[in-house]
Amino acid sequence: MQALTKIGFGNFKAFKEYQSADLSPISLFFGYNNSGKSSILRAIKFLSDSYKNQGCKQYTPSKLDYTSQSIRGASHQELAHSKKSGIEFFLGWGSEYSIKIKLIQRGLDPETIEEISIRLASEEYEFLPSLKEDASTDTFLLKGSEEIKLKLDGLYLKCSDIDFNIINKLLGHFSESVFHLNSTRAFPPREFEVGIGIPLAISPDGTGTAETIWNLSEMKSESYLDINDWLISICGREIDTEYPPISIKNGKKTVRLETIPSIKNEENTDINRVSVLDSGEGIAQALPVITLCAQAANNELGKFPIVVLEQPELHLHPDATVELAEFICRCAQKNKNARFIIETHSESFLLAIQKSLVSKNLLNKDLSCNWVYKREHSSSISKVIFDDDGYIVENWPDDVFGEIFKQTRDLIEARERNAVESS
Repeated sequence: MQALTKIGFGNFKAFKEYQSADLSPISLFFGYNNSGKSSILRAIKFLSDSYKNQGCKQYTPSKLDYTSQSIRGASHQELAHSKKSGIEFFLGWGSEYSIKIKLIQRGLDPETIEEISIRLASEEYEFLPSLKEDASTDTFLLKGSEEIKLKLDGLYLKCSDIDFNIINKLLGHFSESVFHLNSTRAFPPREFEVGIGIPLAISPDGTGTAETIWNLSEMKSESYLDINDWLISICGREIDTEYPPISIKNGKKTVRLETIPSIKNEENTDINRVSVLDSGEGIAQALPVITLCAQAANNELGKFPIVVLEQPELHLHPDATVELAEFICRCAQKNKNARFIIETHSESFLLAIQKSLVSKNLLNKDLSCNWVYKREHSSSISKVIFDDDGYIVENWPDDVFGEIFKQTRDLIEARERNAVESS
């Protein structure tokens, strides 16, 4: 088994032509608003849910999971850039294994697959729908052959002539490995329950973070220590769970997630406890990000976790954004099998990544940076190239992050005009 290394898509959302992006331990996506960055990240979660929820029945049969929160209720036709063509998706694992499917749905008809392309070691296979009268829509024939037949079980492959078991295993692992966080996240509750019947999962809106952190504390997880290390670096405080619960009932206890000063004052035994909810909006919004990244780094989200983050730096001060970026770099170095896929607008985040390249806390081969841009009526992806000293050497637009210099120049010119008018 191995980590996912490439994703591709065509005729999807803002992307008319087929586009692809390499996925490294850290993969960044920059671009202006409405360029299509979020669509890339959401495509990953959409595909993961589609392979995961194969038994989910829908009113009209479909291969993809249109109940996935990542697409916000969109239909096939709303996801397609052009309704006349099918949507393409590609998943690749190194140079040996990949699958590409093209699907289409018209009117009230069920969604069908038009083409399946598979790479298995050194061989490539292309399957097209069988045209035989007794064939179902899930039956395909190898291109150029009337004998080699492929059948689909949902989106998984069944073939008596070719062993696609490893592809199915990779797809099954992918379906369980994606952890997605939206750009806007729920505030942690002031009080919450832990115990019997309480799920341990962080939802795309960050719900479940408090319960997860509490569990990590009780398990004495290294992730809990990592979370507190980040908090100490940001605000000099740490989460403390060593106090009596508010109540205990029916196998559950009601607790609070509170922080205390990381440096104890021996002269003052009255510890200042503050709810995480009151520790600052930036910290509350960043905690789900930090928690998932720490869990991925410490092998608590599976062997090849994929953490998908939309604008993780929102509500953080630039200094805290730098600490966040450096934390993610440490997580990526700790577990090279993990994938941290990040959409960001932050110059501070990028500068922290460049600094990590220079200091060798992040290797160039472990970074994939992409510029997403719109030209006329379609978006494209361009890979940004860095050297080992953190300099951008290719495919970064000259005017990006030049706003501060423009504002400074405008301010100077405005002052000069005022001085002239005053004299």
